[in-house]
Amino acid sequence: MLARLAKSLAASLAMLLSLTFAPTSHAAPYAQRAPSMDHYIQTLGFLAPTDPAADLSALDVQDNSRLEAFLLEGAEAGAMKGDPVLLAWFAAKDASLAPWTLSNCGDQYYDINYNCPWGTMWQVGLGTQVTDHVNGVAGALAKAHPGASAQQIGQAVLDTAAQQMSFPSTSLATLAAAPGGTTGGMNNVYWLATLMRDMAISSYLEAPAATAWTCYQPGYPSWCSWYRQTANWQSYSDALSETINSWNAIQDQWAAALVPDVIVDDMSPAFSILGTTTEVGKGGWRGHFHSVPASTTPSVTATWTATLPAGTWRVLGFNPRSNSATAPDAEIIIHAADGDHAATLDQSVTGGRFIVVAELHLEGTVQVTGTDRASSGLVGLDAIRFHAISLDGPADAGSFADAAVVTPGVDAARPGKDAAATSVPDAASVAPDASEPGADAATAAPGGQDAASNKSGVSGGCGCGSMPGEGAITLALGLALAAWIRRESLIGSR
Repeated sequence: MLARLAKSLAASLAMLLSLTFAPTSHAAPYAQRAPSMDHYIQTLGFLAPTDPAADLSALDVQDNSRLEAFLLEGAEAGAMKGDPVLLAWFAAKDASLAPWTLSNCGDQYYDINYNCPWGTMWQVGLGTQVTDHVNGVAGALAKAHPGASAQQIGQAVLDTAAQQMSFPSTSLATLAAAPGGTTGGMNNVYWLATLMRDMAISSYLEAPAATAWTCYQPGYPSWCSWYRQTANWQSYSDALSETINSWNAIQDQWAAALVPDVIVDDMSPAFSILGTTTEVGKGGWRGHFHSVPASTTPSVTATWTATLPAGTWRVLGFNPRSNSATAPDAEIIIHAADGDHAATLDQSVTGGRFIVVAELHLEGTVQVTGTDRASSGLVGLDAIRFHAISLDGPADAGSFADAAVVTPGVDAARPGKDAAATSVPDAASVAPDASEPGADAATAAPGGQDAASNKSGVSGGCGCGSMPGEGAITLALGLALAAWIRRESLIGSR
């Protein structure tokens, strides 16, 4: 028993270290729970929520999924400079948790392709004030994506937003020195603002402002009076409570998972597509997805590939919240060891969430294909998620080679275009970096809200199973040790 336990511990630890220290990893899932609402009521003067049980679906039905993406890609960078919970709250309420497609040019133009003049480009991403941060982009890039180039990250943002543009190779120093200048037919500030639409960079830059917002402080300035009007402050307080509830519900789901869920996005090298589609930049998991008209004779085939330990798995497909994904019966085929299993994904229902398409035994390399076969509407081809219901035995250390935690769109075989499959954590707790406390009290003002489609309804999530005894022990020990090693490494490197 002890020998087997030691072997399993070594395997689990190796698996977790591969997740934590993947050579191309630039981001780690942020697995720390949010403080209680009472904490923010007592320290920052928020009001008691109108509905203490409400989550972010009350604000926007797709925000629960967006918040999970933020926890996977942005929260760690935000924690380097401030409170990531307040950052997520302010983004959800006044900007967008899908930063790749948010741009506010002088409260007049919100098109991300608009070449906004220097001085008029107000907010992008999670609500980042562009004019305040043109000289801080290089530092944020180095912290949020060590070793990555501006062109690599910038192109990933453009691709994720489905923009048919190429990010220039011009240095950030050159762009920042003349933000009103022109490069590649666009104002230099446009390219700097594009980088600020990256989830991690926007988090790093905006966290201090969200954490030390002037309107929290006693004797706040007169321009804060609109926010602090009772009805408005109640609305903002409700949004914070909703953010906390969704945040901790996601953490509970992660902690209850037998092994990390594996999400293969359509921007991943583990995804391929044959045929002609329209790329859409809003409404999918991480914004981007492919859309194609339904057909009785398929001409488009998408393939998602993952490597899974043997067990019973729940397979879920992401239903984009968009009028470009409306088919009631989009074809999905899971290719398993015992043959092919046909299923459908109903995209006529509420979007912005993962929907269960099958539960079956899977092991080893698994492929899921989706086509444009459907009875009507538009088929959206986006992300597939695998959630373990039960495992045949302890997870093999080699089973998660495809699930290294990476920054989607950055750490990939084709720089700036692809992302590896994303794995969400079990129960590791990653402490925020306190070496750079938020000191920037720059003020964030309301930006352009990300418009939703006309689908209606409520969002939901996947259920989670319970851990087996021995597997739970080895995995918990591995998680704790890996988290401690990772934390010490992070502290030592900053």
